[in-house]
Amino acid sequence: MNYTKNILFLLSWFLIVGFVFKPMFSGKVPMPLDVMVGGYFPWLDYKWGYPAGVPYKNASLSDVFSQQIPWRFLAMDKIRLGVMPLWNEYSFAGYPLLANWQSAVFYPLNILMLLLGNVWGWSTMLIVQVFLAGVLFYLLMRAYEVRKLAAFSGGVVFALSGFMTTYLEYNTTGQILTWLPLLIIAGKIKRYWFAPWIIYLILTGGFFQPAFYALITAIYFWWMEKVDFRKIVLYFGLGVALSAVQLLPTTELFLNSVRQLDPNIVNYNYGLMPVKLLITFLAPDFFGNPSTGNYFGFMGYQETMGYAGAMAILLLPILLTIKKSKLGTGALILTGIGLVLAFDNPLSRLIYTMKVPLISTGYASRNLMILSFSLAIITAIGLSHIKYLRKNSLVAGSILGGLMIGYFVVMQILPIDISTNYWVSLKNMVIPALILMSLFVVCVLKIKTEIKMMALVVILALDLTRFASKFLPFSEARFANLEMPVINYLKSNSDGYRIERDKATLPPNTWMYFGLKTPSGYDPLMPLSFAKLYSVYRQGSLNTTQLSRYAETENW
Repeated sequence: MNYTKNILFLLSWFLIVGFVFKPMFSGKVPMPLDVMVGGYFPWLDYKWGYPAGVPYKNASLSDVFSQQIPWRFLAMDKIRLGVMPLWNEYSFAGYPLLANWQSAVFYPLNILMLLLGNVWGWSTMLIVQVFLAGVLFYLLMRAYEVRKLAAFSGGVVFALSGFMTTYLEYNTTGQILTWLPLLIIAGKIKRYWFAPWIIYLILTGGFFQPAFYALITAIYFWWMEKVDFRKIVLYFGLGVALSAVQLLPTTELFLNSVRQLDPNIVNYNYGLMPVKLLITFLAPDFFGNPSTGNYFGFMGYQETMGYAGAMAILLLPILLTIKKSKLGTGALILTGIGLVLAFDNPLSRLIYTMKVPLISTGYASRNLMILSFSLAIITAIGLSHIKYLRKNSLVAGSILGGLMIGYFVVMQILPIDISTNYWVSLKNMVIPALILMSLFVVCVLKIKTEIKMMALVVILALDLTRFASKFLPFSEARFANLEMPVINYLKSNSDGYRIERDKATLPPNTWMYFGLKTPSGYDPLMPLSFAKLYSVYRQGSLNTTQLSRYAETENW
C-alpha cells in the first residue's frame, strides 16, 4: 500500500510538472527569447512569420537573455571545443568568464547542455529543477515523519512557490535552492559524508545569495537536530573546499569589480520591501503582472514575489496549537527571519548601513527565498494536522475575514497613488478571494480527513500551476539561432575588431550569440578598472559615485 501511494504521488507530480511545461510539447522552450526577437533591433526589422512582428509575453525577464544564457552558452561552447572557459573576449576589453559566478561553469547538471545542446539542455535543466525540488522536499518531510499527502503538498509549494517560479528561467536561483532539502536530510539521517557533495552543487549553481541562504538554513536545521558543531564545521568546510575551484576565482573577481561601488542597489532602497507588499502573499498580482503588461509595483515583480499559495497562511494557526513540533517551530522562526530581513524596518536597514559582509551587497527582498522554504514546511505540517481545524471554523473564518478587511485597509494606506490602477488591483483579487473561500469551505466541511486533505491539495496545485503558467514565457526554439543579413555583414567585415551600437540595437551581451565583440556590456561583476575607464570616457573625468554595472554609450 505504501509503495502504491508513492507511485501515485510520483505520477501526480509528473502530471503537474508536465502541465507547467506543456508548451514544450509543441516545440517551444522555457526562455524569454520572444522578448529579444519581438522587442529589440535588429530582430525587430524582420517579422519572422508574424504579420505584426513577434508577440512577447514577459519583458521583465530580459536579464535571462542578456546575462545567464549568453554566459552559460559561451562556457559550454568553449568546453565542447576542448577549451577551458576562462575568458569572455566579447564584452568590455575582455574579462573573466569562469570567475563570473553566473556562468556556473562547474555546475554538474551542465552535462545536459553538453549532451542535448545549449537550447534543449538548458530547457531540460529547468524541468529537472522543478521535478527534483518537489521530490526532494517530499523526502525531507517524510524524514520528519510528516504524512505522505501533506508532504506532497509541501513539495508542490516549494517547487512552484513565487520566488522559485519567477526565477525559474534564470536557471541559477532555483537550481541552488532545489538541493537544500537534500542537504538537510543528510543531517537529519546522519549521513554526513554526502553533505560536501551537495554543498558543491549549491556553491557552483551560479548565484551567491541563494547559495548563502541555503547553507545558513541547512546549518540551522543541522543545529536543530543537535548535530555536533565540529561535524558541521568539518562537513560544510569540506563542501566549501570542494567548491574552491569556483569560489577562489569568483572572490578575486568580486574584489576587483564594480560591485561594491555600483549604486544600483541603493537606487532601489537596497531592495527593502515596503509593508504594503504584504498583500501579495495573498494576491500575488495585486500590483499587476508583467506578463499582462500592467505591473506597477516596487522593483521587479520577481524580486518581490513571496507568494507560496494561500493555504500556508490559512493553516498557519495550526502550528501555533501544536506542542513540541521541532520542525514547525523551525519553520515559524525562519518565516519570521525572512519577513524581518526582506521588509523595510530599522533592523533590516541596519544591515545595509553597516555594510554587513555577504548580505549587504544583494537585494534584501531576496530573503523571500527563505520564505519559499519555510512556507512549504508550514503547508505540509498544517495539512498533516488538519484535524485541528475540524472544530475551529470560527478561527479559520476570522482569519479569512481579517484578510479581506486587511485588503481594504491596505488600499487606503498605500503610500503610492494607485487610483489609475484600482481596477487592476480589484480584478486581481477575484481569483485569490475565490481560492481562499474554497480552502475555507473545505476546511470546515464535515468530511473524512483524507478526502479533505486531497481536496485542499488539488486546490493548491491548481492555484500554483495557474500562477506559473501565467508568468512563465515560452519561445520558439528557432529564436535562439536566427540568421539576419545585417549580422552576417558584421561577422564578415569586422575582422575580429570591436563594433559598437546604440542602446536600441543588440541589448547587452546578445552580440555574443553571433561571435561579435564590443566595448559595451552589462555585468554586476564588471572589472573595476574598465568601469573607471568607461566613466572617464563618458564624463571626461573619474567620478566613483557614478560607476555602473552598465557600459552603455548613449550616442556615438
